[in-house]
Amino acid sequence: MHNLLKRQLRKLALSVDKPPAIDDWLVLLERIEQSYHDADASKYTLERSLKLSSDEMRGLYEEKLKNSERRFRMIFEKTDFISVQGYDINHKVTYWNSASEALYGYSADEAIGQSIEGLIIPDTMRQQIKTAIDDWFNGGAAIPSSEVTLRKKDNSPIDVLSSHILLKNEKNEAEMFCLDIDMTLRKQFEEKILHQAHFDSLTELPNRFLALDRLTQLINEAERDKEIIAVLFLDLDDFKKVNDTLGHEVGDKILMETAYRLTHDLRTGDTVGRLGGDEFIILLSGLNAISDAQPIAG
Repeated sequence: MHNLLKRQLRKLALSVDKPPAIDDWLVLLERIEQSYHDADASKYTLERSLKLSSDEMRGLYEEKLKNSERRFRMIFEKTDFISVQGYDINHKVTYWNSASEALYGYSADEAIGQSIEGLIIPDTMRQQIKTAIDDWFNGGAAIPSSEVTLRKKDNSPIDVLSSHILLKNEKNEAEMFCLDIDMTLRKQFEEKILHQAHFDSLTELPNRFLALDRLTQLINEAERDKEIIAVLFLDLDDFKKVNDTLGHEVGDKILMETAYRLTHDLRTGDTVGRLGGDEFIILLSGLNAISDAQPIAG
């Protein structure tokens, strides 16, 4: 006798050693049928419970993703020194914060829906950028951070440090976000430092370092082209007395006037440098004979 049948007989207090009477069979069948019905009901309740839990979990996940994206956008909207732009798989702008408006000159309304290539990428870089973005969206190499020169609305160049990240939005679609920092001030600072390293701050003439570097170049060129160069040294007589009696302000004016006259009296291509104090160096190139330097020196 099947174990299930035996269990049901025992529940009805009937013998498992002999067949039950007809009436007992009817009761037994009803109990077995009810058991299967209860089992099906329990299974349905469990499946329904699991389905509700799955739906709730999916809803919670989607809501959490939406909140995370809202916080992400809010953070970068309030960051006024980092330009943040979002682009979809077709390179169209999906996000454009206020710092992007200030940096590139396009309002968010103007930028949204436009392609990155047509908006801020110079003509010479468009194909390279397009290929790199397509490759990244299709699982290729990420675009590394780098300093690049992009284009503003008025077509003027803008130097930026550009970083990139690839994220999934609430629709599980990939979006590329670019974080650009204006490097203009740093570039200007670097150029200023470089200028100060090579030019005299008072006269704006090449300083000792640059003048001697230029002399080295002229010597190499002269040897190669079989030409003659001349090097003249000039100082101002009794300049120390001027500083001592009339003051450094007057002395500085004399130095600046000297630099101006030397520069404007020489040929194009010749070099005037200030070695320091009242000492100047003059480099003459392209001479056929030493005598060619005499009219200039005089």
